[in-house]
Amino acid sequence: MSRRFGQGNDVDRNRPHLFHRDYWPLSIIAEQVLAFVQRHEAEMRLGPTLDYGAAESPYDSVFSSRGLELIKADIGSVSPDVLPIGADGRVPLADGSVRAIISTQVLEHVPEVQAYLREAHRLLTPGGLLLLSTHGAFVLHRVPTDLRRWMIDGLRYELESAGFKVETVVPKIGILAMSSHLRAITFGGLTRRIPFTGWLRPLIYLLFNIRMAIEDRLTPASVMESHPELLIACARTPAAIPAAASNG
Repeated sequence: MSRRFGQGNDVDRNRPHLFHRDYWPLSIIAEQVLAFVQRHEAEMRLGPTLDYGAAESPYDSVFSSRGLELIKADIGSVSPDVLPIGADGRVPLADGSVRAIISTQVLEHVPEVQAYLREAHRLLTPGGLLLLSTHGAFVLHRVPTDLRRWMIDGLRYELESAGFKVETVVPKIGILAMSSHLRAITFGGLTRRIPFTGWLRPLIYLLFNIRMAIEDRLTPASVMESHPELLIACARTPAAIPAAASNG
């Protein structure tokens, strides 16, 4: 499920370049994954992390460089290194098998959101961590389907309904930068149709990526929340209740 930005364009999603049309959102997601790992590295050493909907698992190096174990799972997997997610949505791991889960730009493609999130909940240890990114707004991009977008309250509701304790839901890429991103996609697409203009494409993406960075710096937090392109959620499963407390 991982080829969700810039379909058909080769790019290292962990280190996107300024001349790529999706540099700004990809760089933000990579930054959030890195910050999540740095913040919770000690906990992640207590058990493996699952890349849930991994495909090429672009953030593998973030974990391997720290000696952290990363398990990968995705639908339709034929690789021995990637666990196959079954037709019923189940990952072939026991309850409480992983200490953390990362899910980047997968949820908008999932037909049964609660089934996906409840499976994540099942796989996590008590007090286990979930980092999830998804779209507040974006163009249609079927992998193989594209089903929904979220607002902050809606994503929080879905996570809480699946049993998670939500720590944060952070909006990223405000309406100004998002509009610039959509223009970059449109103009880049035109260069594919107009003969002899392909050389302009990297320059168009560079200029719009710089513009997006400036616009996000100028966008107030209240406006950022109103219609973000990305939402980044951090949540946990409830911690286990100590035996003494549960016995009264």
